[in-house]
Formats: sequence, C-alpha cells, structure tokens
Amino acid sequence: MRKNYSTAFLHRRLLLFCMLAGGLFWSGVQAQYCLPQYVNPCTSNDYIDGFQFNTINQVGTGCPNPGVNNYTDYTSTVNTTVIAGNTYTAICSSPPVFGQYFVMFIDLNKDMDFDDPGEFFDIGYAAGGTSIGAQITIPCNVQGDTTRLRVLCRYNTAVLTQASVCDTNLSFGEVEDYTLIIQRPQRNALMSHFDSPITDCGLTASEPVTLCMMNCGLDTIQSGQVCYRINGGPYVCESFNTTIFPQDTLCHTFATNANLGMAGTYSFDGYLVVAGDTTAVDDSLFAHIVDNVPIVNSLPYAENFDITAGGWSTVGSPSSWEWGVPNNVFITAAASSPNAWVTRLDSLYYANENSYIISPCFDFSALTTDPQILFSHIFNTEGFLDEGWLDASTDGGATWSKVGTSLTGYNWYNDSLNSTWDGNSTATFGQWRTAYHKLDGVAGAGNVRLRFFMTTDGFTNFEGFGVDNISILDTIWNTGVAAVNSPRNGCELTATEQVSIDIVNYGTHAISNFPVCYVVDGGAPVCEMITTTILPGGTLTYVFAGVADLSMLGPHAVTTYTNLATDLLTDGDSMLVDLTNYPILNT
Repeated sequence: MRKNYSTAFLHRRLLLFCMLAGGLFWSGVQAQYCLPQYVNPCTSNDYIDGFQFNTINQVGTGCPNPGVNNYTDYTSTVNTTVIAGNTYTAICSSPPVFGQYFVMFIDLNKDMDFDDPGEFFDIGYAAGGTSIGAQITIPCNVQGDTTRLRVLCRYNTAVLTQASVCDTNLSFGEVEDYTLIIQRPQRNALMSHFDSPITDCGLTASEPVTLCMMNCGLDTIQSGQVCYRINGGPYVCESFNTTIFPQDTLCHTFATNANLGMAGTYSFDGYLVVAGDTTAVDDSLFAHIVDNVPIVNSLPYAENFDITAGGWSTVGSPSSWEWGVPNNVFITAAASSPNAWVTRLDSLYYANENSYIISPCFDFSALTTDPQILFSHIFNTEGFLDEGWLDASTDGGATWSKVGTSLTGYNWYNDSLNSTWDGNSTATFGQWRTAYHKLDGVAGAGNVRLRFFMTTDGFTNFEGFGVDNISILDTIWNTGVAAVNSPRNGCELTATEQVSIDIVNYGTHAISNFPVCYVVDGGAPVCEMITTTILPGGTLTYVFAGVADLSMLGPHAVTTYTNLATDLLTDGDSMLVDLTNYPILNT
C-alpha cells in the first residue's frame, strides 16, 4: 500500500533536513580555529625561536613548518596547567637575526576563536637574539577546562592587535598553538593587591593599610586571617569574618596603621590564610613598593643627581629612563659628572614607549608669582615621531598640563608644530644645552609635581633624552649677545673700526651696570660698563667707545661677550665673528 504525504508534511521534513544539514555544516566550520597567513616562509629567519609559559619550555624551536603557513600545532604534544586567578610570565624569543613582535591569545570561553575581550595579550618586541616577557593573568571567573593557547610573531617593531590572529596578509613570522588546562579549585582565596598605602607626597607616621583578597574558588569563604609587614619586619596579622562569595573581592583595612613618616621607599609583603585552601601559590604578595616622596617647600631648589636620583623616579611600561653614568654615542656623559637621568645609559630607547621621570613634590603655596625651572638637557630622537616635553601638575599628578610652547621659554621646544623636543638638540655629539621656562600657574599650589615625558613610535629608535642639573628659582638672570652689527668684511679696514652689538635680556629680572667686552684676534679684552636698564625680554644696541684695529690685511676674529655677575647661564653670552680685510686692487 503506497503512503500519501501531505504537502505540509513534506515541507516540514524538508525543513528539518535543511536545519540538520545546516547545523552539521555550521558545527564543522566552528570546530576549526582560524589561522593567519604569511606572505613569506619562516625560513627567512623570522620565527618564534622560543616560548616559555608556566611549564611550557620550548627553546630553540626554529622554523619547523615553513610549508604549512608557518604554523605549528603543538596541541597534542605540549600542554600546561594553570590556576584561575593566578599570574604567569610568558617569555618569547626572537631568532638570531631579525627582531619580532609577539602577541598571545587564549580561548577563555572555548568558543573556537580568540575574538572575545580578555583573550588577547600583548607581549611586545624583542630584537634579534633577545627575549621579551609579559605577565599574563588568568581571569578568576573563567571556567575550568581544556582550551587553546596561541602565540604569534611578526617581523619588525610595529604593534600587533587582536585582529592579527586571523590576518591574511602578514609579511614575515610564525604562529604556534598549545593546549592550556585551566583549573578552578574548590576552595581558593587569592591575595589580589594592596589598596593602600600608595606612593604619595608627605606620608605620615600613621597610614592605613588595606589588603584586598578575591575568592577564585567554587566554595563560599566565611573567614580567614590576613597579614602584612614592612621592609621585612614582623608581620601584623588580623582575622576577618566576612562572607566572600565566589568571584567576589573583600578589602580588609587593618586596625594597625603603618609608620611611613620618614621620606624614602617602603616594601610591603602580605599573605592570607583560609581553611581548606590548598592553592598556596596565590596566597601571598611581595614587594608592594610605596615611596614617601619628599616635599620641597623652599626655593631655590637645585638637584644635580650626582649622589642620588634626587627623589625623581620613572613611570611607564616599558620605560627606558635610567639614572646613572651615561655612556652612549650622542649622550656621551652627564652635563655635570658623573650621573644624570637619561633614556638608556648605553643603548637605545624602546619602541612604543610612553614613559616619564616624575619629580618630588613641591609646595608652592607661599609663592605669589610663578617660579622658573632651569635645567640641562640633550636629545637624539627620530624627528617629529619620537618626542619629549615637560608637564606640570598642581594636584599631585592627577592631571597634567604641558609647560610652554615652541614660542616661549629659552632653548624650549624645537618642534614648532607639536611643541615638543625631537630630532637632535645640537649638531655636536655630547653637547648639553641649558633651557628654562616659567612654571605657569603653579604659584599658590601646595602639591605640585613635574614630569619629563617621552613618547615613541614602533619603528626607528635612537638614544633619546637626558636631563641634568635641575633648578627652580624665583628669578633667572641671563643676558647675552644676540648679534654683532659691526665690524664686518670690508676693503682696507682701518685701525679704528666701530664695534656694535645687540644685547638681549633673556632673564626675568631687569639688568644694568654690567660689563660687556670684545676681543680682537685673541688679544686683550676691551670692556665697558652698560649703565642703561634692559627690561626682561628687551634688547639694547650698544656701540663701544673703544675701536678695533683691523688694519692688517687678511682674516680677523672678533669675539664679543657679556659679563653679568649673576648670570650663571654661559651659553649665549658670547658671539664670534670671522671677517676679512680685503685689499683694494688698482688696475
């Protein structure tokens, strides 16, 4: 007997078949991770020469699969087990010749891709034959299971993004996959961070200490003990009896405060104890650094960095700022030996750097006029791309403002477009310059901080910046010769040539009653007294009463200079003019 099926029934069967077929097709597509594509094989000496993460220790792996899109799948042979909430170090090594930029991915939610927030980790650039490391924290809320870890590299210093995981137009490099096993213990309290104290100005002898802990286990925590110590001293321990649900955080403020009344650096350690917690590796924190930054409340301030770092410190990741003895090609030495702050004492600054050195705290609440900052500096950077500048803050570093523009100050920003320092400070290797500027808007502020900031791109690197001999003054005395108007080249110059110069007051104080001098061909100085008052920023054209003997035919050298006793800035004080006395030819 032949069965009769209605049209509706057949449509339902056809729809079910299509859904099943589509589901199978979709499942098949999703079951495979995407792969990036490289234009060149990794035999070009662009590959991951080493990868270390927890127990993974792949060293000297070279380029095993140049014919398979520079991809090596280690998932069936190499794995490591990590604990949710814990932090591990990933170390990537470049091949001997060419530097590589490294990134890492973890499929935390096991959806067969690396596209989700938190699944991308920027490791950074390692030059040829070197390694670079980064701290990788496994989120506390991730599900414990087996998943995939990917590490990828590309030649040159340009930064890679999360989209590079499936980039189909990468130039040189390699990609590797590993198996990652994530565990979430039944009971696991981890020490998260010190919430206080933190680095600040004028810390006291009674600073609150707050330690935060997180429940990264599956069970609820009801109680425990938490402890801290300072600079390796005895621990201060207290109990807590507060419920911490899974993935929640508890911050405990101790009844016993910390004595940080002396200016200096303090190192805090902490640990916690929770019954039944068998994961001890994340129960402690070490070396939480707190600086009690000294407060400067009187002027003049002067720091040459020769004995100590002067209470200045570096911030940024990465930061190439170092205090010590410079020994480079352009930055050959400190402005005043032996020490200065420079970006790498004997090497090049980092790619993709945003870093700075930050000052102690200045209390200018008693000032009614803005003071002047004066310092020695030197720089050697990639012009218009790697730049530096000075910032000031009146709220302890919460907000910052750039000091000055290219049109203000003395020896201030040489990049008029961006108001920054970049390129070379001078044409002479090892030559430092003195710069100064008014610290606009800081008078009356009680929590002022300064920072010398540097930013770089991902490509060419140079030696960078150097800062030395920082002073902050109420006023600055500075004058110099801006131009020599006469004498000049001429025919049959005489023994009574006029000497005329333009004198500029570069300082912040009116000046008068100081000597100016000239020297002809290395002879005795001829000095005369300026009695006219020159206001700040003003110019005086002065004609010497004395005359210059240039009657001898041939070349002459005339040096003119100012000699203001309170002027400590000698660059710009003098000007040399080379000229020639030509004969008149009678034919």
